[in-house]
Amino acid sequence: RTLQAHEMVSQADSGMPYMFGSRICQMAKHWTANQDRSALCGDVVSALSSDIGECVLLAELRGGAVFGLVEARSEQPLTVGYECESFAYPHTMATGKLLMAFLPAERQEAVLEKLHLIKMGPLTITSRDQLCKNLAKIRRQGYVVSIEEGTAGVGTMAVPVRNADGQVIAALGVCIPLVRFAPARRGILRKQLFAAAEQIERLWAMR
Repeated sequence: RTLQAHEMVSQADSGMPYMFGSRICQMAKHWTANQDRSALCGDVVSALSSDIGECVLLAELRGGAVFGLVEARSEQPLTVGYECESFAYPHTMATGKLLMAFLPAERQEAVLEKLHLIKMGPLTITSRDQLCKNLAKIRRQGYVVSIEEGTAGVGTMAVPVRNADGQVIAALGVCIPLVRFAPARRGILRKQLFAAAEQIERLWAMR
């Protein structure tokens, strides 16, 4: 009766076998869509990495940690990958900070309450007040640039990926040695990231 009340199962008539209800079908479609998301945008992430010659990460926030959906690595002799980042500490990652910045206020507060603001790089933000101000700035400007917050000598940048309702559901970021992350290049990288994010949004919307 409980399953029937929640439309998990249905019965054509009394005494007839039970069948999956409409709610089960909706849940199955949602699960399948999540499984397909990474595969759908793998080519976009790889193409972006190849174009800019840097490591690219598409990630989402699960609980209080960053979860990588797709990562494409650079083949340059001097490169940095996301193994140098601490996915359990989103305040040290551009993707992590962007995802936190666009959380609804109540959920953002819950994540911040459990977050250990440990220092991972020379410029890691370890003050709760400073982090909140930084997240507010990121939300206003719509992207994030992070310099040596996760690792010394590394710069990162991330832009949002939104669903059809305009909600930020993922972040697309790049991880670069500082020697190739000059201010003059950041504007070009930002445009490339936004263009790739739009491609991913279209692919996910079609799915």
